[in-house]
Amino acid sequence: MARTPQEAFETHLASLGTGDLDLIAADYSDDCIQICNSQIRRGKAGVKEGFAALLAELAAAGEIKGLEVPVRVYEDNVLYIEWWADLGDMRCDGNDTFIFEDGQITVQTVKYYVGKAW
Repeated sequence: MARTPQEAFETHLASLGTGDLDLIAADYSDDCIQICNSQIRRGKAGVKEGFAALLAELAAAGEIKGLEVPVRVYEDNVLYIEWWADLGDMRCDGNDTFIFEDGQITVQTVKYYVGKAW
């Protein structure tokens, strides 16, 4: 039996915490689509590329001191989230939409901003 979207997202959050790009990409289907800041990436290789860029940008801004996902709205196989990462003097705020099929992420849209903490 496939994971629910909620279970798949919890696994995804745990994968993100490791920073392991292979583990992060394992949460996605082979033919997934990731749209982030006007770029379209496809497949697990595209997901790795997208997260490598995000993690590098966050690391350049400061040490990740915390990650919160205060808004999670599930509707069937769709999830919308709002999140933020505490980087000390900097902060990253974002929102994502996920579509899940068979316990994996098939589509993700991401919009985030890195800037001064407020």
